[in-house]
Amino acid sequence: MISDRFLRLNQVHYFGTLVEGLVEMVDEFSKQLHRSDKFDENFLVEEMRVLKEANGIQLPNFLPHYVFLYLLQRRVGSVSDMPINFVNKVWGYLEGICVKVLIEHCGNHRQLLSSMRKAAQSVMSKMKDKFLKRASEMIEMEKITYYTCDPNFVVSWNQLKTSHYDRLSQAITNRTQVVNMKDYGYVKVSHLFSEPAGVSDQAFDLKMRMAAYWKIVLKRMIFRSSYYTPYFVNIH
Repeated sequence: MISDRFLRLNQVHYFGTLVEGLVEMVDEFSKQLHRSDKFDENFLVEEMRVLKEANGIQLPNFLPHYVFLYLLQRRVGSVSDMPINFVNKVWGYLEGICVKVLIEHCGNHRQLLSSMRKAAQSVMSKMKDKFLKRASEMIEMEKITYYTCDPNFVVSWNQLKTSHYDRLSQAITNRTQVVNMKDYGYVKVSHLFSEPAGVSDQAFDLKMRMAAYWKIVLKRMIFRSSYYTPYFVNIH
């Protein structure tokens, strides 16, 4: 028979391995989401196109809610598979750890392993499906809502506008075709030379608002997706 002390030592070992693995996966998931940002080298083209299609460029500082939501939906859609893949990866990892623990606990009773393994996999499959559903609901919610209680949102939005606007305006005034914009790299701005100031200004405001809000979206995605893992750890 396997001694209780041996089982306790193995339990500590597997718990440490479990937590370490989950932390690494959450960290990689966070990096993957942040690496997903891909910017058009033609600065503000997409924002101007959407605003014009929506006839949104009519009043100064006027931004229709649905224009922002349209761009938000496209952006959330571009990363919608990542939380799902993360949940699948986490639960695949948890299942592997669970099977190892079962093998250790079965000891000399190998005849029980098959039925216990099937039972454990059945329970974990149901739990995984539940969390996959929650992840899908989270993604859909981010697509249709534009909200935050984070006081840093407005601060970040204003900081982004302040830090980028002068550089962009100077490039347009000096007819500089390519400019190095922080967070965006080298972007083309020559197409903005012929645009009315109100058009490019509103598109710029929209882009900076999205940049500030997107940080909050990513933070929520990481937090909510990661919430699934400590839940599993805490029930053991």
